[in-house]
Amino acid sequence: MIKIIILGSNGRIGKLLIKTIKKDKNIKLVGAVINPSNNLIGKDIGEIIGLGKLNIKTVGNIKDIKNKFDTIIDFTKPKISLKNLEYCCKNKKSIIIGTTGFKKKQLKKIKLFKNKVPFVLSANMSIGANVILDIMISITNKLIIKDFDIEIIEYHHSNKIDYPSGTALNIGKKIAKIIGYKLNTIKVLNKTGPRIKNTIGYSMIRAGDIIGEHKIIFASKSGEIIEINHKVSNRLVFAYGAILAAKWIKNKKNGFYNMQDVLKEDNNFV
Repeated sequence: MIKIIILGSNGRIGKLLIKTIKKDKNIKLVGAVINPSNNLIGKDIGEIIGLGKLNIKTVGNIKDIKNKFDTIIDFTKPKISLKNLEYCCKNKKSIIIGTTGFKKKQLKKIKLFKNKVPFVLSANMSIGANVILDIMISITNKLIIKDFDIEIIEYHHSNKIDYPSGTALNIGKKIAKIIGYKLNTIKVLNKTGPRIKNTIGYSMIRAGDIIGEHKIIFASKSGEIIEINHKVSNRLVFAYGAILAAKWIKNKKNGFYNMQDVLKEDNNFV
């Protein structure tokens, strides 16, 4: 039995995580954290999200949870996630972080914890999005890349703050590594005019309630176009991926892991 605390438990992903956990006999919810300024503090999280009484009262700070736990699943904000990582480090607990929008300084600080606690950080917890990374790497390695222009297009809802998305940046970073360039030297955002040579083009669309879509285009001047596309129609995929990671990380050695690491060992959601 894996005992889990959910951060942002009344948010869109938090609700899905709790609903998924309730159906899983191998996982137990032992804590639910929400914004400390929320007037629902102290209420039963099950009643808040429409699942009926779960006997888990919401708190505004992870330190207020007295129950013993194994891991935390965190879909909140960068500053909050970093504090929660520090808390897990002090208490020798694992953490799964699905938060996006980390700045370079924050990511550097996160890396300092890799030898202190086991944690998974992924900009996209969906299994499919991580599978297309392997496909994209294979394609990039096999093409005569100088003959192809590369475009990354990402679509998200109108309220998404960070851009490009963490997934889009990760895709570009991996392509750039294969090509032999630093990402920040070949990235072009919402460009105008003729294409600049030796660039990876980025385009971002923020509209409506689009959950998420990423498209990678390899287009040659000789008439070939290769497209890799991943579209999410239900946020439940992020909850599934995070719970898979929570199961996977149990008894793992201290380290900074991602969903690629999780899927290498376990490609079945149980």
